[in-house]
Amino acid sequence: MKHKSVKKITSLLLSGALLAMGTAGIMPAMHASAATADPSYVTDNAAKLRYYYEIIPGTNNCKLERITDLNGTWSLTTKTAITIPSTITVKNGNTSSTYTVTELGGFQNQAVIHSNNPDHTRVATLTIPNTVKRINRQAFIDYEVPALTTLKINVGALNYCAPDAFGRNCNLTSIKIYNPSSNAYNINTNTKSSFENYYGALLTTTYKACNGDLFKLNNSSLANKLTFLGAVSTSPYYKQVAYEYAQKIAQDNGFTATNISVQKKLEMIYNYMKTNVRYSYILDTENERTTAFGASPLGVLAFHSGICEGIAYGFEYLCRASGINVTNSASTSSVLDVSLPAHLANAFRFSSNQGYYMIDCTTSSFMTTMGYETAGFSDAYVNDKNTLNHNRSTIPFSYSNLNSANFCEGNSYFKIETQINDSMDVEIYDKNNPNCKFTKFTAKPKNVIGQSYKPEQFAGTSEYNPNYNPPTEFPQYVSSYVYFGIKVGGVVINTTNGSSQNITVNGHTYKVQFKTLNYAQTGVAPRSAYSDYYYLSITRI
Repeated sequence: MKHKSVKKITSLLLSGALLAMGTAGIMPAMHASAATADPSYVTDNAAKLRYYYEIIPGTNNCKLERITDLNGTWSLTTKTAITIPSTITVKNGNTSSTYTVTELGGFQNQAVIHSNNPDHTRVATLTIPNTVKRINRQAFIDYEVPALTTLKINVGALNYCAPDAFGRNCNLTSIKIYNPSSNAYNINTNTKSSFENYYGALLTTTYKACNGDLFKLNNSSLANKLTFLGAVSTSPYYKQVAYEYAQKIAQDNGFTATNISVQKKLEMIYNYMKTNVRYSYILDTENERTTAFGASPLGVLAFHSGICEGIAYGFEYLCRASGINVTNSASTSSVLDVSLPAHLANAFRFSSNQGYYMIDCTTSSFMTTMGYETAGFSDAYVNDKNTLNHNRSTIPFSYSNLNSANFCEGNSYFKIETQINDSMDVEIYDKNNPNCKFTKFTAKPKNVIGQSYKPEQFAGTSEYNPNYNPPTEFPQYVSSYVYFGIKVGGVVINTTNGSSQNITVNGHTYKVQFKTLNYAQTGVAPRSAYSDYYYLSITRI
């Protein structure tokens, strides 16, 4: 919509809805001198603010496009807290018209709060009224509001929030959501449990495939919450919730155990990412890809959906939550998030005097050297944008010169189910080299028969030892192109798809079934839809 220059004498009346938000008393009309502005504005002399607005044709609604000081410089430098009015009343002589504020931003994609020197913008707390249905592009872009840490908003009232409405590195640490039952902004979502209380329906709704890696909510009424989450997906608030998810996942899947090696933890985390996260975008109400959301650790860990960036950060969060050495310094951390050309992956090193090995959950590369199974990339930089504390340097890093032929695609993924009341050894090995054992796993029933072991609950037994020489002593990992064999209780198992056989171990007879398994889960946000997983069941007859 084209803005027209107008010349008006204006004044402002605050609505009852705004009074309900905490404004004391009824404020009289505040007069302003004639001025030329583009767009139009009203003046609040008591608050010493100007509100620039544009009327939405054919309605009694308006877009609030800029809030400034009274000096006419299009700048705001003096306020630490801003409460956006829910209505503005424009007086012209003896007539007046009241417009409801339903949109924020939109004037040439510029920020509502702006300073000629962004470092001087002091707004730390922003309250958005219930009337706002749409927040447009760059409405509160982060470099215009670097001090903004607290947001009060009615997420449920939104129809749309642009993915970049709050910038790419916003500093929000507290988001207070409006509670209609108490008429107050007192709903917190900054923990895993409180996040699920508010966004539970969004977490459990079904999604439908649109095209390739694109998915869309079946319940469109929830899309407003999704667009808002995308807009704040780089905030410290968001990262803290994501880390609580990482802690719960690590605890539930045994990643925090102290009796397993770091290498096994890495492989278990890698297996979890491969079996619980799908490379996918989710479309929002504007049919835009929620790129920022998919690039976030929370999108990956809570919604099981994301792109390479979110997958890499999700892997790093799980490593940190599992007790692996993840620090906020690129010079001391064992796990890094690494920028490659148009891609993001992870790197790991065993000690500070060694180079890094690549772990890429997106391309299925585990413990490779640079340039091998990572599309031949030769340059990489530490990337910290979505790390938990966001203070690493962006620097080149060195990688190991280990013979890459000894490292290949990560484990093929087995789900093992047992209907036994005793222990049973399961071994997965290379048929071309029986001495190369990928996994030697002991299935041990706990309190009930019917224990199910997910792929992320066990890992290969071959351990890396930095003192081994030559590199052929280093571990290998099962690849989708490896001709592997399986032994149960020392007995070789038929690996024809759908096969079953009876075996005798220690005087007892067991039925063992092997088949391929589609690990995809439906009814929730898009999860892994890969079909190259294997299912092994052991039943005592």
